[in-house]
Amino acid sequence: MIATFTFQLSELSASLLRSNKWQWLGSCGAKVADLLIPSRAELLIQHIADFDLTDTQGFDQQPETLEWRRELSVAQEQGTVDAMRMSHSPDRLGITIGLCPQKHDQFGTFLMHHFARPDLIGSISCRFYGFAGSSQPESRLPTEEEFVKGKPYFVLGDHSLVFLRKMTP
Repeated sequence: MIATFTFQLSELSASLLRSNKWQWLGSCGAKVADLLIPSRAELLIQHIADFDLTDTQGFDQQPETLEWRRELSVAQEQGTVDAMRMSHSPDRLGITIGLCPQKHDQFGTFLMHHFARPDLIGSISCRFYGFAGSSQPESRLPTEEEFVKGKPYFVLGDHSLVFLRKMTP
């Protein structure tokens, strides 16, 4: 299964972090399997080196946090995969994407050349493995009920980026 997040370039804001790397924030549309998405979804795109698991509410209480941190640390050191974290609250879905260095640089270059263009739509897609079932207590993935109650969903892998021109009638 695939999770897809779409955004308009004209609605992104950019900020330069202390790490001297750009991050982009904006609202997005989200399609994630059969998940009922809150009306508001926010997307944060950043360099994987700036990707942090501890800024999700209640994340430190999760038993798999230490294992996820180890995997993320390896990904950050090697710079070969992307990361995605989704967190659900009653009024919004938060999506943070950490791009590997080369992809982050290419994404940033494209955005800087086309920043705020109202006719461009971006799309980021990544693997979505579904939710754990009650028959899989060893799974690191949350159940859908745990996710809706606030347990984050974390995935490492290769994310695809696509930009399209918005069709005008």
